[in-house]
Amino acid sequence: MKWKITSLYVGSYIVLLGLFLIIYTAAVFYFIDNGSEFSPVEMTLEFQQYIIGDSQDQPIITDTGKSLLQQNKAWIQVLDENGTEIAAWNKPDHTPEHYTPSRLVFINKFSVNGSTIFTGVREWKDREWSYLIAFPETQVSKYPVNYEPRYMFNSLFYILGILILSILLIGYLFGSILSRPTWKLIQAITRLSRREYSPRYNARGLYRNVYESLNTLSDKLQEHESEHQRMEKMRDEWIANLYHDLKTPLSSIQGYAELMNDPMESINAEDRSRYSRIIAKNTTQLEALLNDLKITYRLQNNILPLTMRTEDLLEVIRETVIQVLNNPMYREREIDLDSDQETIFMSIDHQWMQRALNNLILNALIHNPVSTRIRIRVQRRQHEVKVQIIDNGKGIPINEQQRLFERHYRIADASQPTVGSGLGLTIAKQIVEAHQGSITLDSEPDRGTVVTLLFAHPSSCPNE
Repeated sequence: MKWKITSLYVGSYIVLLGLFLIIYTAAVFYFIDNGSEFSPVEMTLEFQQYIIGDSQDQPIITDTGKSLLQQNKAWIQVLDENGTEIAAWNKPDHTPEHYTPSRLVFINKFSVNGSTIFTGVREWKDREWSYLIAFPETQVSKYPVNYEPRYMFNSLFYILGILILSILLIGYLFGSILSRPTWKLIQAITRLSRREYSPRYNARGLYRNVYESLNTLSDKLQEHESEHQRMEKMRDEWIANLYHDLKTPLSSIQGYAELMNDPMESINAEDRSRYSRIIAKNTTQLEALLNDLKITYRLQNNILPLTMRTEDLLEVIRETVIQVLNNPMYREREIDLDSDQETIFMSIDHQWMQRALNNLILNALIHNPVSTRIRIRVQRRQHEVKVQIIDNGKGIPINEQQRLFERHYRIADASQPTVGSGLGLTIAKQIVEAHQGSITLDSEPDRGTVVTLLFAHPSSCPNE
């Protein structure tokens, strides 16, 4: 892969070199002869038509020719067969009036005295005149190019070879430098795809932001992986616990059913009635477990229909407390309700709000000693309602407080028997959030626990 990236850089340099040579050569040839519509060579050769002879066969420049020369800031000399001037127009003062053959050859090859001269021949009757047309050197310039054909092509090949080798070397060096971070990025992404999160990258250079993003992504993926493994482990433990919770009543149901169905056993009416009650109790327990699973699934996927009505929240709390205290198991327990309002009307689903409150109150009762006092405090503020369930029980360890509302978590407490599905707090949290509320927990070991529910309460809601 690294060589592929480097070869791409080298290939790019070669392509750019080729394009440069083609464009440069075309530009040179273009500006040598075709840089503009004006061509001094063509003008000089065609200018003979503007040189004519007079009645004495002496050359004169026509007015059209003079106009053409003036437009191009040029001047002209017409020479006889011996190189002596016989006519001129617009020539500078320092211009010679006689030219030797060697002088004519020289000025035809080089720009001299600020002028570039081109020569032509005009035949008139039996005479042959030479004429020189000079252009400003700033407008037209020329310089001879000399080369030896036998060495030229070899030299060009050598130069081209050296140039290509230089480009390849430079391209390789730059390609290696530029491809190194790209290769490191590819390796980093490959490691992340393999769940290797340990390598860290120095965030510097051109790709500093990319390396910083990679480090952040690696941390996030590692955190997510750890959380995923923790959740998987917790889910496995929860499934094992749930299996035990289901297996225990099923075993009891099966045992008593087989006992009652055994023709070899003589069971009196009192025992049969007792066995039936045990089977019914275990069946109810199984039904409650399955019902909790169904509820939390529907709440999690937002498919639990809520029937929202404006009701008195305090009245719902009172009904819940009465139902709990009517249970023979909790008849002797102490639950107080304290509110700064007589009524607090809110839009709620009566049944499910009562279910959430019931789960929270039972959680405080089940996991605390019988002497624990439960206090429910309700406060109405301008834009919210706060419900707090406070107990002075044994509290919850700090490392377990944040996990209590997770779906697959249940406190491992050897002093308390396993009760319920372990979904009570999860269901309560989901119901509160379905009512656009929030739930938090604050606890200190041996000092008690406070569960706080916050609900938005618009000031326009009736409060009677």
